[in-house]
Order: sequence, then C-alpha cells, then structure tokens
Amino acid sequence: MTVDLDFWSLVESSAEERDARTDHTLTYELNDYKAKDATYRLKVVVQGVEVGEFVRFLKVPQEWKREFSKQRSQNELFQNIANMLSFLLLIGVFIHFFKNIRGGQIPWKRTLWIGGVLGVAHFVMWLNTLPLVEAYWNTTDSYGAFLVTQIMISFFNGLIQGLLVVLLIGGGEYLYRQDNPDKLSLAGVFSRKGMRTREFIQATLVGYLMVAFHIGFVVFFYVNGYKLGIWAPADVAAGYDKTVSTIIPWIFPLAISMGASLVEEFWFRLFGIAFCKRLFKSTAIAVIVPAFIWGFLHSSYPQEPGFVRGIEVGLI
Repeated sequence: MTVDLDFWSLVESSAEERDARTDHTLTYELNDYKAKDATYRLKVVVQGVEVGEFVRFLKVPQEWKREFSKQRSQNELFQNIANMLSFLLLIGVFIHFFKNIRGGQIPWKRTLWIGGVLGVAHFVMWLNTLPLVEAYWNTTDSYGAFLVTQIMISFFNGLIQGLLVVLLIGGGEYLYRQDNPDKLSLAGVFSRKGMRTREFIQATLVGYLMVAFHIGFVVFFYVNGYKLGIWAPADVAAGYDKTVSTIIPWIFPLAISMGASLVEEFWFRLFGIAFCKRLFKSTAIAVIVPAFIWGFLHSSYPQEPGFVRGIEVGLI
C-alpha cells in the first residue's frame, strides 16, 4: 500500500532500541479533515527495515470519551435496576418451583428434556470456542490439562443453562396452565400431536410475521428517534465479531437464540405474566411489567439516552 505523505502531517514519533535493531513508531494526521472534533490518523511501526504495524484510526478527544463514559453510566443504572427487578422475579420462581414439587405439578419428563437440549447446546457452543481460548493458553502448562479445564468450563456453563430452564418451567408452567386451561400446555407444544394443532400452526405463523414487524419497528424507531436525540451505534456487539474464528461458526448464534427464546420467554412470559397477574390483579399490568423489566435488561447496549433501549425492547 502506498501513502502520499504530502497529505499527512507527522504529529508523534518515537524510537526504541532493540538488541539487533531500532523500532520506530510514527503517527501521522490527515490534513484538513475532522469528524466533528476527531482527527484521522495513521500509525506506522517500523521494526528495523520492515513495517510491523500499519493502522488507520480516528483520534477521539479525551473530553468526548469522558462525556461518553458519563452517558454510559446511565445505561448501567437502568441495567442494574432491571437486574434487581428480574432477581425479585427469580425469587418468585424459586418459591413456586418448590411449591409445585410438593404438589406434584411439574411435568418432569418434558421439563428435563427441554433443559437437557439447551444444556447440550450451550456445552457444544462453549466447546466450539476452543480456537479462541487457545490464544490464552499458557504454553508452560500441559495442553491436556488446559483441554480438560475447557471441557469442564463448557460442561458447567451448559449445566447452569439447563438447570435454569428446569427451574423456570417448574415454577411457571403450572401457573400458565391454571390461567390458560384451554391452551396447549408446554408438554403439548413439544409433542407431535400439539404441533399439528391449529393453535400451534397459527402461533408459528404469527411469530414469523412478527419478525418482519420487529425489523420494521426498529428501523422506524431509530430513524425517527434520531430527530429526538436517540442514537444507536452501527457496530457489531463485542464478542459476536469473533464467532467466525470458532470451529463451527453457526453453532454460536443457534445456541444463543435457543437460550434467549427459552430462558427469557419462560422467565418473563411463562412465569412473569402469570405471577404479576396474581400480584397486581390486572392482566394489562401483568403483561406490561415483565415486558419492560425484560426490555431494560438490555440497557447495557450503548444506545443513548440510557433509557431508550429499554423503551424500544419493552415496546416490542
């Protein structure tokens, strides 16, 4: 790659003496260009007679970084509030789980089957990240010990996800059946007979139609919200950009989507709505409260203002 330095100004330079060479770090700034207050820079590291690093980047002012950090603290505040409320819901799950055990109200076969499927999916997902964690392997340690450790970590992550689903179904499925005796039970939904019912087919079709609505709503929300100061970064969420480096990349989104659709739906819909209906004596409030607790659990995303992600997802 050729760079015409007539368009760049040298702003920083340093040299470091090595045993057999001298490394030079040179930072240039593009003339007559600014993105707001940020400047466009080029960093070149010359190691002896070879280029060891060549990076283009925006130099963001410290004042902007401090302001962004202050804004992010609002995200963290709403996230923490939602964490607290969701934990209170989880306490309710525990209470009803043990109550339903005593009453023999838990469909154990189907519950353990669903929990087992999710547990295996997350076990495979974590094991699938082996090429990523190998980068942190201390080569002075045995690779066999390292591999066994990663297998155990994967196992316990899968076990936690599976047990959480078992807990949520055990605590919420009986409440759901009490409120909706004319609807398919959870065990019925996952049966061949249940999947052939009109209720299941209609619900599936509506679910896929909601995908189109969801995408359209998000576009509408941010395009129009931008006029009111609502902002969302056009970036890949941290961690997801590394999935292409896993053994089988499609396993990660499959397991994550399974976890979200099972854990979150069972937590905030299957249990949350039924529990809040008894707590507030109102179906409308019982739908709204878990929806916005769930919505604000997404406040850690870098959307601004700090509350806007909770509003967006809660409305959905």
